[in-house]
Formats: sequence, C-alpha cells, structure tokens
Amino acid sequence: MVANFQELNVLAVHYFGAFLAFGCGLIYIWAQTLFSYMMNPKLAKPFVSHCRLLLCIFSTFFFCTTIIFGPILGQPPKTEKQEQREGSPAGCHKLYKWTSHEQNYFEHMIGTCSEWMLAICFQVYILSFAIELRHAYVHAPKLKLIAIYDESTMSVKSGQLGCCDLGLKTVPIEKS
Repeated sequence: MVANFQELNVLAVHYFGAFLAFGCGLIYIWAQTLFSYMMNPKLAKPFVSHCRLLLCIFSTFFFCTTIIFGPILGQPPKTEKQEQREGSPAGCHKLYKWTSHEQNYFEHMIGTCSEWMLAICFQVYILSFAIELRHAYVHAPKLKLIAIYDESTMSVKSGQLGCCDLGLKTVPIEKS
C-alpha cells in the first residue's frame, strides 16, 4: 500500500499504509519479544531476548519520532502547499525539494531518518529469528495413497499405469 501510493500520489493513503505497517509491526515485535522471554531457555539464550527487547524499545522510539516529526512537524512550507493544490489533481502533490535553509527542514530530516531507522530495526529483528531457527529443517511431506476400489476395477491396460505399477498398496473394501 505504501509503495503503490507514494508520498507524491495520495498522501493520506501513504500515511495510512505506513501507520498500518509500522504500527502493526510494532505490536507484533512486542508480542514476539514477550513470547521469546517465555520460551527463553528452550530455543535461544537470554541474550537474544534482551537484544529483541532493546530493538523493541528503539523501534517504539523511532515510531513516535516518525509520527511526530514526519507528517506533523515536517510539512513543506505553506506557500508550496498552495502551489501544489493549484497545479495538480485532487490529493496529488508535486515533489518538494528540501534545502537546509527551509523552515521545517530539521523536523523533516528527523522524521525521515526515524522512519528509515524503524525499518532497519524491523529488519534486524526479523534477522534475529535466524538464531532460533538455525537447527530447524523441513522435509517434503510423504504422500501415501490407498486405493478404495476393488482390484477388478484397477486393471492395467497397454500404455497406462494402474495403482500397482506405482508401488501403491490396494486395500480391499469389505462388503457388508
């Protein structure tokens, strides 16, 4: 949602998608951190849980600063907003090039850097699962087919395979 509705297209949908992704992600990592503390000695050492807690605290801080300094305080100057409304369709914005002498430049930079740091914290958090999952393995499921037909109906004709040719067991059905 955030990628399809970039800041230049529909700003409200972009902010809603970012809030949904980062807000729900924050709830998820806090819940996962609680679970990792509950399962502490079983899968990983306590150090992993402490690192996850530290990442949760940093993520919460970056989430708050992203909301405060991004859309709230880091808005372009009002003269630029008025020009955007005149020359573009409803809800769309032109690219605003920030320079260091602009009014809200510092707030905009804090919001942008916090957003990127929040995304990096999420990635490092997901990467921390490699410690627990390093000994996990997955095998392909084994499929066992059991025929439920009489052997008289399962005949092999020329060029066709029956269930017996595939190494499958036939189980006769008892008639009652």
